[in-house]
Amino acid sequence: MATVSPPSDSGHPPGCREPSGLPVRWVVIAMLAVAAGTAGFMAGGVVPAITVGCAVATAAHKLIH
Repeated sequence: MATVSPPSDSGHPPGCREPSGLPVRWVVIAMLAVAAGTAGFMAGGVVPAITVGCAVATAAHKLIH
């Protein structure tokens, strides 16, 4: 037999809470990517800076997630 419960006010399940903003992990990822991009720019120019920044952002996202 199914259990029926009244709908919640927000439309989300009762145990679910709304995220309050940008997760801290994205701030950490952005700081790492900017630092790596800066080092890449100093070492080789614009293209290495973009490449290294994207690579570090991707790696950090996979490690932190």
